[in-house]
Parts: sequence; C-alpha cells; structure tokens
Amino acid sequence: MCWAMEHFLPRSGETTTYTDITVQPNTTYDYRVVPCDRAGNTSVSSGRVTITTRSFVLFANDFESGTLGDWSGVSGLTLTTSSPDSGSYATQALSVSGTTASAIATLPSSADKLFIRVRLFGASQGANTVHLLKVRTSTGRSLGEVYLSSTGRLGYRNDITGQSTTTTPAVTPERWHTLEVHIVVGTSRLVEPSFDGAPIATINGNLGTSLIGRFQLGQNSTGRTFDVRFNEFIVDAQPITG
Repeated sequence: MCWAMEHFLPRSGETTTYTDITVQPNTTYDYRVVPCDRAGNTSVSSGRVTITTRSFVLFANDFESGTLGDWSGVSGLTLTTSSPDSGSYATQALSVSGTTASAIATLPSSADKLFIRVRLFGASQGANTVHLLKVRTSTGRSLGEVYLSSTGRLGYRNDITGQSTTTTPAVTPERWHTLEVHIVVGTSRLVEPSFDGAPIATINGNLGTSLIGRFQLGQNSTGRTFDVRFNEFIVDAQPITG
C-alpha cells in the first residue's frame, strides 16, 4: 500500500498501517491513502484527512502510576490517597518537624522558556513560607521559585537577584487550585504566574542566561512545617491547553 501526506510518501510495503514520526507540535497535516499492488498499479485514493497535532509535553506526571519513579532526589515527598484531586493519588509534601519534602525532575533538553502547570492543595502550614516549585539549571543552580507566604499568599523569588514579590491572591486551605507559571530566561527575563486561570503578576528581572534544565517540586529547606499536595504536573515549551 502507498501512502500520501500532502504530496507523496515512499511506499510503505505490504501493510495497512503507517505511523508518521516526522510531525511537529501544533501543526496541521493533510493525509490521503493510495492503494497499490506489487506491480505498482494504483487505485483511487482515499479522501483527504486533516489532523492537527497537539503540543508535545516535555514532562507530565499525574502520579497515577503509584510511584515517584519519574523523579530523582526524592526527600520526604510521598504519595497519598488522602483528598486526591482526581484519580487515586496525589503527591504530598509533609513536614511536622522541619524536615525537607521535595523531588527533582530533569527536562529531556534545556530550554529558555517554559510553561508550568500544577494542581495545588494546601492542607496546613506553619508560620513560615513554603516552596512550591523551583526552576533550576541543568547543573542544579536555582533560578527562581514560587512559594506560599506565611500569610497564605503566592509569591515569587528571583534567586539570581534575591528579590521576592508577594502577590495578592490567597490560597484557600483544603481546596484544590491551579497554579501556572510562564518563565523566560535570557534577554527577556520574564515570570508570569497565574492562579486558577487568572494572571496575577508580570515580573521582570535578571534571571541570567543559563537555560532551565531541571525543576523542583516541594520544599528543600529545613526548619519549616507544612502539608501541601500536588497533582497533574505539566511542563512544556508551549502554552499548556486542555
């Protein structure tokens, strides 16, 4: 059988299936099928089928595997079946005695721009700030972090300049929220957090020129108490939809 994509693809042999591994994200493709025999005689082609690819997610984890196998450096971060957002599991960052509760994930390739989305549930918090997520270079250097302030508000700290910005929205305890962050390093140097679908800040500042290669979930500093849960964690180089 012969296959055509927009113009023509090489013969695929005696088969009734074809997988196109050359497609790009967020791109529309037209396909049609031309049956042919071993002698090369062709029949009437099929109708044209149009397909638009979605964004290819760099990293995604809904924790429904029941493990933290996609993460490294796991310290105090565990899975829980208590109050999951959806499915059976969420991951829990819990500290009642000031211990750490975090994990690291590595991107398949470093990037100068990322879109991050995670579902967030604040069960309890001591009179202290709590790191929710950090972006790091491929060597582990922290570029910036989103945190929960001691008053329960979202904030962002630029770890290159040491400047912190606390935003207006308060995270309602015992309720799932959606946290999104658009971060750009290099000459643009932009951080745009959103909360429950609404933009809450546009923060400009020096983030250096090193690309983002890792990200962290949870709190990696000691001496703080908290119980925060996460679910449906997604990182991509394109805006996240769906």
